[in-house]
Amino acid sequence: SLMWSYFSSAFIIFMCTIIGIVFYAVFYLCDPVLMKEETGITKYDQIFPYFIITRLNSYPGLAGLCVAGLFRGSLSTISSALNSVVTVIIVDFIQPFFPRKLSEVKLVRTAKVLTLIFGIIFIGITFAVSNVDSILQVNIVFLSLGDCPVFAVFLFAALTRKVSDKSAMIGFILGTIFIGFIGFGIISGGYKYPSLPIETSGYEMYTNVTTHSFMNSTVCSSWDRNRDVIPADSKCLSPLASYWIKNTLYEKNQQQIETNENNEENEL
Repeated sequence: SLMWSYFSSAFIIFMCTIIGIVFYAVFYLCDPVLMKEETGITKYDQIFPYFIITRLNSYPGLAGLCVAGLFRGSLSTISSALNSVVTVIIVDFIQPFFPRKLSEVKLVRTAKVLTLIFGIIFIGITFAVSNVDSILQVNIVFLSLGDCPVFAVFLFAALTRKVSDKSAMIGFILGTIFIGFIGFGIISGGYKYPSLPIETSGYEMYTNVTTHSFMNSTVCSSWDRNRDVIPADSKCLSPLASYWIKNTLYEKNQQQIETNENNEENEL
């Protein structure tokens, strides 16, 4: 099963890479973060919902399908993580210390309480991560905290017999602390990985696409095709969709475009 999981993991990584390439192809001449006064985007983690709102809302149902996919992936990952963590704690830590005192009913109740506790912890982590510039960097740090020390212990077990259980545990704890010190130091220090070149020369908010040929117009100039977007205060929208629309200032930009067009018509 582990070998077969490599194929699914490789496919997911490939699709994420393709999404990143598509976003760069769309926004490399009109970076939304550099134009945050017009777009409301302050960090690159917000580009995905910004792309859904500004590019896919003219296709019925497609934006909702993307949002549903995001929620489905997030909830399935969180549920499996909670299940795995609680199962490991019950089997490896609670049952060995209380082999006869805990019945099946008590174990189920303990698992439910632990699930609630870890769920609250995960929610608290999300609020802390929301203030970080890059969620990818935080993800790499947390994965390194678990993967690297465990990999070192497996190497000791496979390559030598001179390491005792106590020494392996001490090395595991010290390795986790050292990796956490480096990882969280990078995050708190504000280090940013170098990115591909980006600019704002293609940002033409008030340009009508119909006045240009397709080959000569930029992607960022296609604001006119989304004129019939649902207002942010519409009761048809979910609270999450309304929050995204208001935060990206898309509604404000649409009103500015309509005002400018009305002024041009009055002048003519």
